[in-house]
Amino acid sequence: MASSFSPSPSLATGLLLVILVVAFESSAAGTVMPRIAAELQGLGLYGWTSSAFMLANLFGAVLSGLLTDRRGRRGARA
Repeated sequence: MASSFSPSPSLATGLLLVILVVAFESSAAGTVMPRIAAELQGLGLYGWTSSAFMLANLFGAVLSGLLTDRRGRRGARA
């Protein structure tokens, strides 16, 4: 049986914007991580800076999910 799901244009636009923001964020983080590691006096801490960045992203995603769950299915302007 074929699915009748048809994504709305706003859903597709939102997904594309999320992908674009993540790509920019990854590009910026990859560019500045060696500089941050140098400021911390050595590349031995490079793994820690990368881990802290990923952990901050994880908490941000969880927090936004919790806030979305509390808000419900209302529109963005509601």
